[in-house]
Amino acid sequence: PQYKFPDPDLLPVLVNLYFQEVNRFSPVLHRPTFDRKVAAKLHLIDHRFAATLLMVCSLGARYSDDSRTLLEGQSTYTSAGWKWHSQVRVIPDDLIYKPDLYELQTIALSAMYLLALSPTSLAWNQIGFGLRRAQDVGAHRRRLETHPTAENEQWKRVFWVLLCLEWVFGTLTGRPLAMHIPIECDDEYWDVPRPLKFKQPKDRPSVIAYFNCHIKLLEVQAAVTTALYSPRKPNNLGGHPLLPTDAQTITHFDSALNSWLSRIPDHLRWDPERKDTLHFNQSALLFAAYYNVQILVHRPFIPPPLEISPPGTLPSLAICANAARSCARIFEAHDRRGIPLNPNLLPMGFITGVVLLLNAWCSRRPGSTATPPKDLDLITKCLKPMMEAEMRSAHAQLALDSMPTPSPMQISRSRPFQVFRKPIPFLAGFDSRLVTS
Repeated sequence: PQYKFPDPDLLPVLVNLYFQEVNRFSPVLHRPTFDRKVAAKLHLIDHRFAATLLMVCSLGARYSDDSRTLLEGQSTYTSAGWKWHSQVRVIPDDLIYKPDLYELQTIALSAMYLLALSPTSLAWNQIGFGLRRAQDVGAHRRRLETHPTAENEQWKRVFWVLLCLEWVFGTLTGRPLAMHIPIECDDEYWDVPRPLKFKQPKDRPSVIAYFNCHIKLLEVQAAVTTALYSPRKPNNLGGHPLLPTDAQTITHFDSALNSWLSRIPDHLRWDPERKDTLHFNQSALLFAAYYNVQILVHRPFIPPPLEISPPGTLPSLAICANAARSCARIFEAHDRRGIPLNPNLLPMGFITGVVLLLNAWCSRRPGSTATPPKDLDLITKCLKPMMEAEMRSAHAQLALDSMPTPSPMQISRSRPFQVFRKPIPFLAGFDSRLVTS
């Protein structure tokens, strides 16, 4: 294929934006290896690496203000990066051969771009395809290795990213969920002589520590989704449904969350005044996700509005509201410190806002201890970053259009509310099997 790459001065900027804003949180690529291949202009002679590079550029473009990242005739940044993403045939015609690392990396990066662009089934299909292709070559299996290698570690990373994407997207859409955890060693310590090879300095926390903590939290989230939200409940050995009491179910998952919380390294524990910006962002993502899993556990047991709960009922609404308040304060800390919000926090902001709205409505219920004025202030903290991001994020637009906001709102939107949204123009007719015409 004849690929068109970004201008020579723009390409390194987009690559750097990808590694700064995306790869630190979903570590698909090993930067030293990738940079060497770009410097050697491998993308001009190897179409597989060229496809991976175009996906990197498309993701980096989501964080760029350069108008060259937009489609011709488009003025909004929802189209940022599409001109590079749309050149790549992500799912190949010939599936007889075994996939290589480039193919899996391209699939993972493409799915991440589509998830950022619009909540559609296209990303879900690509994630599932990527996981099946990874299984074809045994990327999901533990490998007997005397010493870790850069090649094997990249296989592990891309598999875990695909699996995490499936867990996250499966939970968001209510779909069923379908090796070793990556070594906590940063990229620059892979290609060094032994005995320092793959040895993270003890005085420097690894960037990958966040990703491993996220994996373990998503394992809990996947179990919650299967147990509480699956249409078919898990069976015992005799084929009969397992039906634990509500209290037993909640106690089990609360214990799992407490166990996860106790194992978080110090540099990733939530501190709104943490000076290191990367660790601040990573801990914000982790704890926002933690509070959202708490909400996921207790949400099915919230009593209907205006209904008086019988004595002994689990305080699920109060627990969800407290988790939502804690999550909203993460948004508040971002706003107060002027640190740009990671886009992965936006869906959590929507869930947080909905829970706080529900709590405000339920404050009219007899015997309620809710404090709606404070909750409404926190809802504003959740809505503000979505309002700031809606010119780039279809997720933010859809969330704001569907959420009944408290009135009056002291934040103006950059576009009017729309009850029924039209599809993104340049996505019309898009087929995940064949992106180019």
